[in-house]
Amino acid sequence: GYCGPCPKNWLCYRNHCYQFFNESKTWYQSQASCMSQNSSLLKIYSRVEQDFFKLVKSYHWIGLIQIPTNGSWQWEDGSILLPN
Repeated sequence: GYCGPCPKNWLCYRNHCYQFFNESKTWYQSQASCMSQNSSLLKIYSRVEQDFFKLVKSYHWIGLIQIPTNGSWQWEDGSILLPN
């Protein structure tokens, strides 16, 4: 299917654009860096996407954070991680 247009040097997969950076940053620094590029940290929507990103052989932040007050996991957009 059609995938684009993605910015130069970004990866296109399943109609989404992705970029990986080799910089050592905290989750919050990474979030701010993504926001400055009008993007967000990775949100995994399906098992297919999860399996695809397992192929990336390095460590990267995704847009999921644990809420300290109740221990639940929340995506960067405010949605709650649902068990599958």
